[in-house]
Amino acid sequence: MNKLSTSKLYLIILALIPFNQLHGTIQKNSQLNFYLDIISYNIQEKIGILPYILNDPSGTYLEIGTGGDPIATMLSQIPATSNTTLIASDIEQTILDALPNRHPELHKYLHANFGPKLQLKKLNAIDLSYFADQTLDGINASAILHEIISYASGFHGLDQFFNETLRVLKPNGMLIYRDPNGVNNPKQSVVLTLTDHHIKLFAHFFIFKFLDQTHTTLARSGRKFKLYRPDDLTFLVYLKDQNSPTSLSYLQYLQTPTHKIDFQRPYSLTLPHGLYRELARHYLTYLHQCSPLKCVKCTPNLSQDHFDINYFAHGTQALLQKFIQLHGDTLENNQLSQDQKDLLDLKVLQDTAIIETGLPLNHLTTNQLDALINLLDQHQFSTNLYLINLHLDYRVFNLLYDEICQTMDLNGLFTNNQIEPAKWSKREGEEFYFYLNNDELISRIIQNSALHIDSEVLCPLSPQHNFTVQRLCYTELLNSCMTLTDPYGYNLPIQDSKRIIHFSKIPLSQAILICESIISQNPNNYPELQQTILSLKQKFNLIK
Repeated sequence: MNKLSTSKLYLIILALIPFNQLHGTIQKNSQLNFYLDIISYNIQEKIGILPYILNDPSGTYLEIGTGGDPIATMLSQIPATSNTTLIASDIEQTILDALPNRHPELHKYLHANFGPKLQLKKLNAIDLSYFADQTLDGINASAILHEIISYASGFHGLDQFFNETLRVLKPNGMLIYRDPNGVNNPKQSVVLTLTDHHIKLFAHFFIFKFLDQTHTTLARSGRKFKLYRPDDLTFLVYLKDQNSPTSLSYLQYLQTPTHKIDFQRPYSLTLPHGLYRELARHYLTYLHQCSPLKCVKCTPNLSQDHFDINYFAHGTQALLQKFIQLHGDTLENNQLSQDQKDLLDLKVLQDTAIIETGLPLNHLTTNQLDALINLLDQHQFSTNLYLINLHLDYRVFNLLYDEICQTMDLNGLFTNNQIEPAKWSKREGEEFYFYLNNDELISRIIQNSALHIDSEVLCPLSPQHNFTVQRLCYTELLNSCMTLTDPYGYNLPIQDSKRIIHFSKIPLSQAILICESIISQNPNNYPELQQTILSLKQKFNLIK
């Protein structure tokens, strides 16, 4: 399936059925509604194009990979006397069909003859041939580029998107870019020490799906992006009944049965800095969808026999209230009793227990078990290593999830809790969030479009329009379960953030001046941009 939009229903919803089989209205489709609810947070951050619309309310603007809520918010703030045209696009028609049902007020914009107008258009982010050259005043692209790099030929797809953007924008047109922030030295080797049982088990099953180049459907199709090598990883873990840790290569670790690893003792990985960032960011999305109650922080109240509560993720408070109510109790004054906290801890433990124990197969029929064993043989997974006491190693279940679903009907065989991590991994386990750091991204965009000194390029509008938005709750959560050091043992920062850049289509000569200003504010963060600007100035004889 071609996934070039932020509509990641495969990535968010809890259903096994394919996205294109979903049907019905939004009122009847709680899964789609759940997805749209999740991406509705941080609306103001996602409508960075709005000030430019208000400054030129007669223009035409495109939102790529719409979630609907940003469009509704923008239209509510655009004066009724304006002549703005907003085009909400997505590669999934289901998303577009759902928007007017989720926001009935959009109907008046869809059929308007005067004032702001809305169009819904199914579009591929790397093919904007629907638009003629220089027809758009602005493009809003929130959380889209990581999907392009994951599913559209890697960097080639990325270049296609920016080339198309440059073509369809008018002079001085704007592209508002927003995606997770990366690290400055993604290839640097670092040591990641995981201090929480929950994230150890997540890393245990996730890392193989993410790096796999052999078993999964995307890998076998030849479309999987190759950015990190298994040879770049080393695991340092304790095996059960051993007094000292064992260092394992990626292949050795994969060939070590889960039941032999002691996840209660220290667990660390040596890996590229960028791969650490992938693991950390994917863990946050995993918590949202598979173990949201892990995002509840309980702090003992010194003056009372209760725990005060803080929440690390959107929507967690409502989920906790519902969880407590299901156990016949209530949440009062945003505090938990000891009994309530014990229930919460047990639930969090149950969320990952299946990863450690393996998928139970004792209720399979003989034919189902034989079909599964044949599938393992086809992929050269030894049953002696991965099928122990009628429990399937969860890493293998995770890797072969698609084919296992095709081999047998999982409905009724397993609980949601048992298959939820693999369902999440099917949707997100092969996506890349971080492909280029900020320095590399800006440099690549300018370099690829700088044909002559007067050619127009995409460049940050100013140094102030190139910034990071911190996610303090996520940062605290990550710091509570891991530490990160360089090869010399010095601590490295752990943080989660979004990178937002307001790109403008301007002449190269103007872009060079802006880039020099960006570099001057923090030269150490922009070594590649420095080299790019120097090369361009030499090429066009601009060095005095």
